[in-house]
Order: sequence, then structure tokens, then C-alpha cells
Amino acid sequence: MLFNRYNTGDYYAKFERFSLFEVEFNKDGTVHDQNQAKALMDFLGQGSVSDLFVISHGWNNDMADARGLYSRFFECMRAVINLGTVGGISTRNFAVLAVLWPQRNLRNRILFPVARQAGLSYYQRPPQARTQRYERLI
Repeated sequence: MLFNRYNTGDYYAKFERFSLFEVEFNKDGTVHDQNQAKALMDFLGQGSVSDLFVISHGWNNDMADARGLYSRFFECMRAVINLGTVGGISTRNFAVLAVLWPQRNLRNRILFPVARQAGLSYYQRPPQARTQRYERLI
């Protein structure tokens, strides 16, 4: 089962055997679309879910990044389940609450202009360029 207004593409195929619910939050921490939360609560109220996974992305991931992280994580989870090495796993019924929230993605900002101009990746940059604090995030 997939419950989301974005039910398209390979992203959702990676949640095979998981009932997926995305719930988006506003910057003030309130639920963006109450229908998303209601769909999850109604589904959980049926009593068929044995395990609920709650996953949330980090501060430097936009929603597309988050969906990529979530799909890769649960693709790996599905692979482990399919191995059949975890006792009793076949009797479990999983659901996923995928939390999405707005944030600032700093990736496109020029934080270290010299390293960026030189074409250096984050890990190729000098340690001081990796550890110094950002004075301006906007």
C-alpha cells in the first residue's frame, strides 16, 4: 500500500512489503496536510501493523534527497528481509512513516570558494575548510 500524493515512479516500488505513509511538516512543526496524518492513523487503527518504522531526514536534505535516502534504506531493509535469515520476519506486517520537513540545503552555496573553484570535493578539501564554522547560512 502506498499513501501519498506523489505516488509515481521507482521510489515507491522500493517500499515493497511496506505500507508507506509520508507526512509533511511545516517549518513551525505543524502537519502540512492533515489528510496524510489521518491516512496513517486510520491505517494503524485497523490493527494489522506489527512494526512501524519512523524515518526522518537531516537538516541538509531537501525532500527529493530525503526520498532518495528513504528508498535506499528500505531497499536494503527489503533485501535483508528477503534473505529469510531473521526468524519470524515473514509473519511481520510493516508500515513506514516517512517524515518530510522544510530545511535549508547548503550544498549549492559557495561555502569554500577556493576549494570549489579548484573543483575539489568535500573530502579533498583541506581539513580547516571542512571543519570551520559557517558564519553565514543565508
